[in-house]
Amino acid sequence: MPDVFSPSKRSEVMSRIKGKGNVSTEMRLVGLFRESGIKGWRRHLEVSLQKRASSRRLLRVKPDFVFPRERVVVFVDGCFWHGCPRCYQK
Repeated sequence: MPDVFSPSKRSEVMSRIKGKGNVSTEMRLVGLFRESGIKGWRRHLEVSLQKRASSRRLLRVKPDFVFPRERVVVFVDGCFWHGCPRCYQK
């Protein structure tokens, strides 16, 4: 079925759709970090990543957790992305 919107209109429409997020999964990880005494992380901090060593183009991303000093980012993917059998039964 062809799209009824132009690419620019489709982009505008899609940008208004807000996800519910995976807050419960992220909060469980926050609890584990605190319980384990893991410090130095921040949530949803925008970082710039270089696509390749030879490239000058930077990608701006907002990982779920950022450890700035260690230069480590963590993306938390919930049941939706992994097709959890408990949540997505056939």
